[in-house]
Amino acid sequence: RVQYRGSADVPVQYRVSADVPVQYRGSADVPVQYRDSADVLVQYRGSADVPVQYRGSADVPLQDRGSAEVPVQYGGSAAILVQYRGSADVPVQYRCNADVPVKYRGSADIPVQYRGNADVPVQYRDSADVLVQYRGSADVPVQYRGSADVPMQ
Repeated sequence: RVQYRGSADVPVQYRVSADVPVQYRGSADVPVQYRDSADVLVQYRGSADVPVQYRGSADVPLQDRGSAEVPVQYGGSAAILVQYRGSADVPVQYRCNADVPVKYRGSADIPVQYRGNADVPVQYRDSADVLVQYRGSADVPVQYRGSADVPMQ
């Protein structure tokens, strides 16, 4: 079970496995680069103000290019290219407000929570053929874990 809540002032915390809690915190000058595994949901701060959350693949190296003005691009899996665009103070997120939590399942194993909007819940399917784009607004961090086979609702 993975839950995130990030902001410009709060370091990201998450569990890469059932046993090992991990913390990442980058900076505007020191991008974080590393490889994850197919089963690990990875989140880290890509710059001083723009946290980035994503799930990678064992075969795809991921590089943070995040800043207040630069979109982040990476291969979330061998077949899925995901693009994020945040703002100076907010991690990547769906268009939503910070009032109503919405639950998503990113895979059969890891339920994830999104903060949505009371009027417009966010629903979409993430598959190997879908290009997913997010556009953030203030106050709402986003967490998710995608899978090529699992619909996210």
